[in-house]
Amino acid sequence: NMQFTLYNFPIDASIKDESGLPWGCSVQPFAPLSEHQQTDAESAGVGSVRLGDVARCSNCFGYINRHAVFQRSKWRCPLCQVSNAVPAESRYASLVARAHLPELRHALLEFDADADVDATDAPAAASGGDGAAADEQQRQQPVFVALVDVTGGCEWIELAKKSVLAAVEALPEECLVGLLTISERLGVYDLGSTVPHVRHLPLPASAADPPPMPLGLLAPLFVRLGTHKASVLAAIESLHSQQPTQLPAAAAEPELLGLGAALTALVDYIADEPRYKHGRLLALLQARPTLGDGAVPLDTCHLCPPSAAFYRGLATAACDAGLCIDLLCVGTRLAYVTPHLPFDSLTADGAAPLSAGDGADSLGLAAVHWLCTYTGGTLLLYSRASAGNMPHDVYRLLSRPMAFQCLLRLRTPPSVRATVLSPVQPHGTFADLLQLAGCDSFKSLTFEFDFVSPDGFAGQQSEAAPVVQLALSCAYFCPVRRRLRRVVRVHTVVLGIARSPQEVYEKADASVIVSLMARKLLTPVVEKAMPISEARLVAQDWLVVLLSHYSQYMARLASRPIGKSSDVSFSRYPNLKNLTRFVFGLIKSSLLSSSTPPPADVWIYLNSVYSNLAPSLLQRAIYPTMSSWGAPSILSSPSVNLSASGLSTSTCRLFVCDALFMLVMFYLAPSTEPTSQEPPPLFPPAKDSTPLFPPAKDSTPLFPPAKDSKPLFLGRLTSGLSCQAPYG
Repeated sequence: NMQFTLYNFPIDASIKDESGLPWGCSVQPFAPLSEHQQTDAESAGVGSVRLGDVARCSNCFGYINRHAVFQRSKWRCPLCQVSNAVPAESRYASLVARAHLPELRHALLEFDADADVDATDAPAAASGGDGAAADEQQRQQPVFVALVDVTGGCEWIELAKKSVLAAVEALPEECLVGLLTISERLGVYDLGSTVPHVRHLPLPASAADPPPMPLGLLAPLFVRLGTHKASVLAAIESLHSQQPTQLPAAAAEPELLGLGAALTALVDYIADEPRYKHGRLLALLQARPTLGDGAVPLDTCHLCPPSAAFYRGLATAACDAGLCIDLLCVGTRLAYVTPHLPFDSLTADGAAPLSAGDGADSLGLAAVHWLCTYTGGTLLLYSRASAGNMPHDVYRLLSRPMAFQCLLRLRTPPSVRATVLSPVQPHGTFADLLQLAGCDSFKSLTFEFDFVSPDGFAGQQSEAAPVVQLALSCAYFCPVRRRLRRVVRVHTVVLGIARSPQEVYEKADASVIVSLMARKLLTPVVEKAMPISEARLVAQDWLVVLLSHYSQYMARLASRPIGKSSDVSFSRYPNLKNLTRFVFGLIKSSLLSSSTPPPADVWIYLNSVYSNLAPSLLQRAIYPTMSSWGAPSILSSPSVNLSASGLSTSTCRLFVCDALFMLVMFYLAPSTEPTSQEPPPLFPPAKDSTPLFPPAKDSTPLFPPAKDSKPLFLGRLTSGLSCQAPYG
């Protein structure tokens, strides 16, 4: 799925600069195919087409597509406009045959890069016997590893057990599983034993200490889930806390946690075993790393701490080894919001900021988050109020399709340069090739476009429309179908050319524009330690410059002087009417708010979630949508103005504010007198309208209790209602 900020590409740099809009795209490489696309693919027989049979351009190596032009014994590449020969024995030689080829009929296709692999089938090797067959079977199976922090108390251990058990239920029986624990020691479970057995390896406290024993010298780290499920469940139930029963009253330091050394040992083991090249690690943490390499100092003010360099290097090694890392963390001091807190001090999940004295409870996500950012994993952070959702989120996270060993390339016309804004690991050998150890259907990447020369498309000889092509090569594993195969997904889009700012504005997408601007603003904060206040000023200045460019062009187009007031709603272009609101929501969000910022862990979590959201979901996170209901099961309007006037002009009394992370239900009393308050309906509208509120993100949205919903709801309005107003 590719979405562009401008569906009419500016013809040159002067038109782009005059419009004032950013130029780029947002892509979801592994987005699920729609029902229409699946039907087209099945009818066209796409699954039977081998990748080696699909022609590629000899110049740009782009894949042939339906926009290619055939001229006798040649075809012209729509990407670079270079002609390629069509051999007489080629499948493209016949005009009649070309009319039925799927790659020449559809914009989005998947091709088999090798033969389908059924994980339940273990082919016998020609000369290797049963041992070689078993090794080949393991090469075809994904690997799942659970890494549990056991330095917490009994309540945390029970939550971790439930989460790992949920993961086991979500995984297919054909996959390989492993179980590790961390504290000041690394616990390696022998899941092949009928009795739970764990081997503890001391972790080095400094560079002078010897590294732990190589994991390859121990018993097989991974076992087949279907064969040893009883042993796996018994090992999970045997997890116990290594926290002392009575902590000293003056203890200031938390329990020792050697996360860096433990992950280094695991990554080294997987890198040395080619049969484990499709790996996924689920790390459950409740404390910051404090031991050995990767120890995070007690500092909650820095979003780019020195220890981040260690985890970036470790994430690079994990990506090269094919290990995707998911982090699920619980902040023990992140309490649920209280009614008196203002909106600007609320985080997305309703957590209150920590005071300066609560830094000892930091999880160190400013450094650790690179483990999932660079490998394509997921970062989830829970407060005490939302931690109970973690098992459900783990099940949902591991149940959906996942792509492993991903290679990604975005091809553009020769006059256009594409730069990735999302934190993705570049390939070590090939330029412009990106790699991810894992990618699910919600993963979104952002690219920015620029001209190679100021002439842009005006300097090219051909007047053909610009074409952009996204190619994804991955090992696709679907838990429902229980099949693993290597595929290449190719998506080709043809766009228009704008010869004036007016044509640029006509085909602009406000949600994608804000998504690209969010990446440009927030990436320097994390990677270059740019102050948040500076990022906020950049956003404000950009909006002022955009409105100035727009007003000047509209005045010149109408042959009139520039007025004193600006058209901030882009009234001539309905597709841009919400752009100012979205930018306002981004500036007022917890990431760029001028008031008390959230703690570093929460800020990093929000930035991680926002960077992976598709534009349509990001706009809902920064600028919530409000719907009105005439009855608990009757939707009156799916979109109501997010303001006090929207409430007062509506004839309904029941409203739902969908902020993506939280669904807030609000009941409007029939009279302005406080004495005429009525209780809200017993059946909330969300209960009977789940299609309107799909699970659009990794974590489960919160439903705040009635006593807290009033300030949460009123705080999300863009203008004026007091919490003392007679609304229930």
